[in-house]
Amino acid sequence: MTAPTSLAALAAAFDLTSEELAEQAQRIASSVHRLSELWAFHRTAEPIVRQTLRRIARRHRVLVPRQDGLTQQVNRMRDPAWWRRALKKRLQAVELLQIRRGEVHAKASPYASAKSVRRFEHDRRRMAELLASLEAINESTGEVIALDELIASSQANPANRRMAMMARIKSG
Repeated sequence: MTAPTSLAALAAAFDLTSEELAEQAQRIASSVHRLSELWAFHRTAEPIVRQTLRRIARRHRVLVPRQDGLTQQVNRMRDPAWWRRALKKRLQAVELLQIRRGEVHAKASPYASAKSVRRFEHDRRRMAELLASLEAINESTGEVIALDELIASSQANPANRRMAMMARIKSG
């Protein structure tokens, strides 16, 4: 199998939406959690546990956590958030394939592939919807403010951050 073909196969397997990635991370973490309970119950030997963790990581094309202790490694691999981050790193293979296919260049998409841009826009819309649905409550006054409005008026907003920087430059 040639490198581009295997890269294309990997890219196809790794090209997941955020929801699919989170779902897969939860499923894998739950599986490791069940295994860890069995290991503890049967007092499985450390080399066997480490070998199984390596096999699970290899199956999902991620690296085993670099913690020294076995307990720390198992705990990491039981965590869906760790799996989400690890699986998200695999998207680099998708981006590399797009670059090798010539889909990332000055005239097409200069910084990232169209797939990556679509994924970014989808995540941004999803986050905007989430922020619009949440509220912040000032506990001392009882004032309720929509979280998206609060962020829009704070230094978290790039436009506000730029204006503040320009004001500091002008006064300095």
